[in-house]
Amino acid sequence: MKLSQTTEKKIKKEINSDKELIELKKTIFDEAVNVRLDYEQNPNEDTSSLQPLVVIHQNSDFLKED
Repeated sequence: MKLSQTTEKKIKKEINSDKELIELKKTIFDEAVNVRLDYEQNPNEDTSSLQPLVVIHQNSDFLKED
């Protein structure tokens, strides 16, 4: 039984997509490892104390003058 050309094209396209996804996963993983190693070698002093973020909206009561 022979596959139609359309089916063959779809299969080849899926195989290429799978290869691209595998390459992307590898690239992302490698980059994550590099980031972790860089952080271990050069820790950022600012991250040791996580400070809460305070956001005040432009219409906040805190900004209204008495």
